[in-house]
Amino acid sequence: MTRAFADTFYFLAALNRHDPAHEDALVFCGNASLRLVTTEWVLTEVADATASGDCLHCWKTTIM
Repeated sequence: MTRAFADTFYFLAALNRHDPAHEDALVFCGNASLRLVTTEWVLTEVADATASGDCLHCWKTTIM
């Protein structure tokens, strides 16, 4: 199994279908042979970036 670091850019692209990198992020998300690793700081940044607006619903469904 290959590991890859998932940074804030990855999560925001995966959550936002209007992001230019959205499709690329979904490729990594659907790869069963790839294990994504991240940090608490990255998750904090993602939570902050999605704390309001349309992304709030995406974030809630992602972490619950």
